[in-house]
Amino acid sequence: MVGSLIELQRVIKFFPISAGGLIHRKYKMLKAVDGVSFLIERGTCFGIAGESGSGKTTIAKLILLMESLTNGSILFEGRNVHHFTKRDIMWYRTRVQTIFQNAASSLNPRMRIRDIVSEPLEVQPERQPRKTIQAKTEKMISLVGLSLDTLRMYPHELSGGQKQRVAIARAIILEPSLVILDEPVSALDVSIRAQILNLLADIQEKQGLTYLIIAHDLAMLEHVTNQIAVMYLGKIVEMGSTDKVFGDPLHPYTKALFSAVPRPEPGRVKEIPALSGEIGSSLDLPPGCRFHPRCPVAQPECSRLELPLKEFGTSHQVSCYHASS
Repeated sequence: MVGSLIELQRVIKFFPISAGGLIHRKYKMLKAVDGVSFLIERGTCFGIAGESGSGKTTIAKLILLMESLTNGSILFEGRNVHHFTKRDIMWYRTRVQTIFQNAASSLNPRMRIRDIVSEPLEVQPERQPRKTIQAKTEKMISLVGLSLDTLRMYPHELSGGQKQRVAIARAIILEPSLVILDEPVSALDVSIRAQILNLLADIQEKQGLTYLIIAHDLAMLEHVTNQIAVMYLGKIVEMGSTDKVFGDPLHPYTKALFSAVPRPEPGRVKEIPALSGEIGSSLDLPPGCRFHPRCPVAQPECSRLELPLKEFGTSHQVSCYHASS
């Protein structure tokens, strides 16, 4: 089914941080996410890239209702999730699932794999018959490429790749619409990352899933996503179709990130050096463009005013004075 599945509208999340003594305590606002808007279409894979501290994981937590909004809206199938009743939230949490970065730490070491995978079905208010749960559990474990013998094992008996497959099976057993993947292969050996990514692609096609992938691995995002947003200090600085953003990056930050990606191209010359310095603090944001203190092409106007995202052709938006294709 074509159309928007989830949409973020001017989403803001600020955290009050204590600064000062017990008597004259003051608070500063950590601006983790500051006016982020995007939508994800059904059956697609949307990626969010950026350095640690850019706000990527906070967005995932907001969608998962692990954090409350400071302002803005999140619409799921056209409905504002932060206006949901308790009953609506129970339904929503069956439609949106997540796969964590470190599968080993997300699996209960005292539970057999059968119980781990079937647990989402077991805790539903309207519990299905035992035979139905067993059949679905076996179907999921086979779908992720593991043998049925795995079901009687414990997590410590499995390899890292097998644990990640178990985590995938647990996430999709409720047949969700959206799956959020936070660094889905970063904890795995290089030799099995491609296997897991291929598995995720196969499952997406078979189950009709929609993915939101948060990752540092730009090469991975290039190969698995349809749309991508690049974040810096709580803001999206560039967004569009993956082909256009990777094929013609326009923001200096995006160019710097991409220049650091290893590519097997003989004679390749980096157009811009890799980033110098570290990402700033969301507690003390610079005026104007948030990237200008590290930007190699910054001009005086960059420190005075921050531009909103502007259209550069079809399916490509950039926030920069000096963006040019």
